[in-house]
Amino acid sequence: MLFTGFYYALLRKETFYRYNRIYLVTSLLFSELIPAIELPSFNTPVATEFGQLIASATYIAAPAVTTAPVQHIPVMKLAYIIVAFIFTLFLLIQVIRLLSLFWRRGSFRLDQYRIVTLPAKSHSFSFFNLIFLSSSTAASEDNNVLKHELVHARQLHSLDILLVEIIKILQWFNPFIYIAGKALQETHEYLADEAVLEQNGESNRYRLLLLTQALGVQPGILSFFNYSLIKNRLTMMTKEKSPLRNRLKYLLVLPVIAVIGVLLNCANEKSEVPSLSDEFNTGVDVTQVTGDDSAYVFVDEQAKFMGGTLETFRDWVQENVRYPEDALKNGITGTVTVMLAVNWKGAIGNIKILRGVHKTLDEETIRVLESSPEWVPAKAKGIDVKQQFVMPVVFALGDSDSKESALPPPPPPPSTEESLAAAKEGKVIFADVNARFQGGSLETFREWVQRNIEYPEEAVKKGIIGRVTVQFTVTTAGKVEDVKVLRGVIPMLDKEAIRVITSSPAWIPGENESTPINQQFVMPVIFQLQ
Repeated sequence: MLFTGFYYALLRKETFYRYNRIYLVTSLLFSELIPAIELPSFNTPVATEFGQLIASATYIAAPAVTTAPVQHIPVMKLAYIIVAFIFTLFLLIQVIRLLSLFWRRGSFRLDQYRIVTLPAKSHSFSFFNLIFLSSSTAASEDNNVLKHELVHARQLHSLDILLVEIIKILQWFNPFIYIAGKALQETHEYLADEAVLEQNGESNRYRLLLLTQALGVQPGILSFFNYSLIKNRLTMMTKEKSPLRNRLKYLLVLPVIAVIGVLLNCANEKSEVPSLSDEFNTGVDVTQVTGDDSAYVFVDEQAKFMGGTLETFRDWVQENVRYPEDALKNGITGTVTVMLAVNWKGAIGNIKILRGVHKTLDEETIRVLESSPEWVPAKAKGIDVKQQFVMPVVFALGDSDSKESALPPPPPPPSTEESLAAAKEGKVIFADVNARFQGGSLETFREWVQRNIEYPEEAVKKGIIGRVTVQFTVTTAGKVEDVKVLRGVIPMLDKEAIRVITSSPAWIPGENESTPINQQFVMPVIFQLQ
């Protein structure tokens, strides 16, 4: 559309016929090839889910059950194939009829061309090196029609037409193919007319011949041909040659090519708003977990460590951690929550501490992760990709007399008194029994929230989508309080997320040692337009 529109707007009336032909053929080829070329994307895929979250005393929502997509009969695909087959059949029939005509009528040689004589009332035409002439013109001593058709043959205009016909088979539904094809045939005629006039210079006689061939009689009223190819050819013969500076117009197509290339090939990949998520209440700001925008989390095949999973790697890390002496002397323990990525080569990188304990413990965590052997990289659509993980590294002291860096299982949950005290301070509570919403889990509440969202009209009009990460507390009375936005999108979506979560029905509170506690959660609220 853009290439053809550019031609009709700026180039069609120019007398640079050879340039016009090159432009039209090249634009047809470019239109087919440009979509197949991949350029670097502006935005790399953004990780929107947590792939593997393995942490002691971490609440992970159960995955939502996804239904298989409904299979539809590919009616449009079938219709496309049928029509494309009809176009292919029609082209083959045309070629067969042309060759049959050649064999039936016989021919004689003229240099490297074969001349075929047709009945008197037939139109003359050419197909590669085959020239089909009406018997009424073949007997002429100064045969301008033959000269005209020989130009078509020498300049291989049939090759252009065949290209157009093949593209029509592939894009029979595209109206601009037919417009561009017509413009190319028109340019072929201009080229042939120009070559004949350069040979004999008898422009008046040649124009008279065109009208005679078109009308079958001497010229009379021309109103019937105001928009015909004959009229255009006659007009272009008398048109003054375009000034050479007008050739600069062809350079203007370069920005058009650049725009088309950017629009079609620079993938502006958006974050896919997920239908399920791994919500958790570790106290880590989950907005940090997706900080490495270049890594995937949801993949077709998970990255593998020594033939196992992330749990295998966690065990390896725990076995290879060396407890820092200062931390041993001071009795410092805790769980370091760390984010890492396994790149497409299987190497670990992008290590970030999401929640640290102490400088020495954090540094030891990074050291042991950096010493990891190579992994088998993850795969997405059959291609090795970079995958992101979040995992805990536990530092716990065993026997007080032991100086070895033995790391027993994580310490038990805090006592009731400690839990209640932590709850009053707004800290995260790792509950023996998590708070329940309508008999379900945090995932049940997330689904309730998504059903009760009222999408702001202004955001709908502007097509604004996004993911609001919200923190809230379920109190000992089962009420939802202290609702905060950790990472917002725009104020109107943030306010709606707070409104719907605040309006929550009562929960069954979480418990530690059978005592109700205040429990804190972090959860995404997804705004997505269908």
